[in-house]
Amino acid sequence: MYKRVYRIDPITIEINSDDRNEELMSTFQYCKSVQGASDDRKIVINIFHKDIEPKIEERFYSLSGSVAFNKDEYIIKGHRFSYSVKNLFNRLEDTIVNIYWNSQNAVKTGVMRIANSIRPSRLDAHSKREEEILHITHYGCLWYIVAISLMKYDSVFVHAGVVSKNGRAVMLAGSGGCGKTSTIMDFLKKDGWQYISEDFAIVHKSGIVYPFPRKMAIYSSDLRFGNITLNEAISKNLTNWERFKWSFLVRIGKDPLYHLPPQMVFKEEKIATSADLDKVLFMSRVPKGYNFKFEDIQIDSIVDRITDSSYRELKEVFEVICNIRANGDQECLCTYPSLNDLMALHRDILAEALSKASKKLVRVPLDGKPSNILEEVAED
Repeated sequence: MYKRVYRIDPITIEINSDDRNEELMSTFQYCKSVQGASDDRKIVINIFHKDIEPKIEERFYSLSGSVAFNKDEYIIKGHRFSYSVKNLFNRLEDTIVNIYWNSQNAVKTGVMRIANSIRPSRLDAHSKREEEILHITHYGCLWYIVAISLMKYDSVFVHAGVVSKNGRAVMLAGSGGCGKTSTIMDFLKKDGWQYISEDFAIVHKSGIVYPFPRKMAIYSSDLRFGNITLNEAISKNLTNWERFKWSFLVRIGKDPLYHLPPQMVFKEEKIATSADLDKVLFMSRVPKGYNFKFEDIQIDSIVDRITDSSYRELKEVFEVICNIRANGDQECLCTYPSLNDLMALHRDILAEALSKASKKLVRVPLDGKPSNILEEVAED
């Protein structure tokens, strides 16, 4: 087994695999690599490419057996891979994730890979392995497991872009399409500003913010204000076929997407690994023709908005918890929290984290330019 250990403050992630999985490791490449074992509680990810049948003590089932669980562990059975998760909600134990590839469904996986490669929304799924890794590290598996495990460490996942200057962070939160990425890139044009995240981040209750280990999702709409850095990154990394496809999709009104690690977009000195929260803005879209509007907002309101927009990105959590709580016994109900309880804990941690930061609600016109937000923050 190959082993790597990474530190994503405040979490240690240990990855064990029966092959090198360089693509998966690259997801964590700008996190701190740790030598040897860690005494800290952690997330342990075991990946098996051989045909190993996943096993847990199955007591209850849902969705015709594709979800099986007991009070400590559950398993999700899929055609590309299956995975089990143990101790996800147990604050005293490591979260253990076992991922099992299903090589017997290679034909179906190949068909899906071809479909993904020609679908208009994404250009960067070239190989079977790349498609598998993208699915694991984004919405399919580790994405929501890491996000939920964070609360064991008094931290939360947030749907927000973050930049910092002199160790002080500005968080731009909001639902998809509110302008986070283009605004973050506008900040980074200026001297002294550093990148922490463009879309997702980790916030500790102390008010320290960290990057979430995930590739940047760059849409063509993020380039519309002529950002040189993003344009150069896209131009440099797209193949000739992808450039043609990108240009064609833009011409017919689509919004193509490409994923890149931050290290392939920014120089090393433009990337920060943590900062103290200083300003928090929640961005909300309004119709074209309206003016930018900056409004004071109470902490309870901005915490609710950030929590709701963040959990919108964790759809798998809803599927897992609702199925388990609907079909389990009283013992399971005591182990697996309700969605309301889970989101309440998220709100409590986030409220403490934001308590000392200034907070604003920003009404952003659909045709508004990100420079307006930069000017407002600079004036403060």
